[in-house]
Amino acid sequence: MHMPWCLLLLRSMRFVAASAWILLAGVHSYDLHLGHKAEHVMPLARREKKRVRQKNERVAVEVGVHSQRVINLTTPLEDMTSEYIGQIGVGTDGDGGPQFFAKVVFDTGSTNLWVASVLCTSYPCSERNSNRYYNPEQSKTSEEYKFPNGEEPKDIDITFGTGELRGPLHVDTYRVGPLTVKQQPFAMIREMHGQVFRSFPFEGILGLGFRSLSFGGVKPFFERVIDQKLLKHNEFAFYLNADGSQQSAILWGGVDASLYEGQIHMFPVVQPHYWSLELVDFKIGNVSVAGTGDKKSEAPDRG
Repeated sequence: MHMPWCLLLLRSMRFVAASAWILLAGVHSYDLHLGHKAEHVMPLARREKKRVRQKNERVAVEVGVHSQRVINLTTPLEDMTSEYIGQIGVGTDGDGGPQFFAKVVFDTGSTNLWVASVLCTSYPCSERNSNRYYNPEQSKTSEEYKFPNGEEPKDIDITFGTGELRGPLHVDTYRVGPLTVKQQPFAMIREMHGQVFRSFPFEGILGLGFRSLSFGGVKPFFERVIDQKLLKHNEFAFYLNADGSQQSAILWGGVDASLYEGQIHMFPVVQPHYWSLELVDFKIGNVSVAGTGDKKSEAPDRG
């Protein structure tokens, strides 16, 4: 089995440089990326912070409200300051297109997939809004999820750093850019709890983490992309811009040479649970804050 690798887009021409620097192990001891062109680019847009009135609360500052900006690439994604949101298709309607278009968070810090569904009728969902969410009865490619060893169907419940989601597992077709992933297991959202889900029109998560993070060992989305041979080069990369008025993007199958300068260095993933890289030092300005002692790792987390 090949060791997993992580791509870092260095010295982006359009990214505002920060005063924090991360020194990673082996920067000169591993291969450089060959620079093959991405097969598909999904634009990202950035959200602005906004005050919202909570149910049964006074005014609170939300994590962020999405303001979608579509740029002239291929498939729109939105950057929500702390979350980058993109539109995907779930299921198959009578015309052969997606039964539901969902705006989801692309998250490298989790693995399971979640989609807003007709099951979600309590706040921050509503019966009126749930009618436009994913409905398995209206999808031609919908399948029940079969638990191993004949276990009874049950809801999965996962707590994130910013909230909690609950709902049953299901199987259907996922369309992400040009990728059509068949028989993809995911969870239909029945309940969502947490301020982050109230702060913007949240419709799901597309986890890009490893299988060890997955509930019940469900095969991750990108493993299915690889198994179904949907990309010539099994890679994805993020281009994140600090300026919300400028483009950000997720790239499938390669990179875009117009979005960076210099060379892209390849770093081995030392803990294929998160996308963990060996960390030598972390500096803010000239001050080291990583400390001394045992080897450390850091996990670039998009989501």
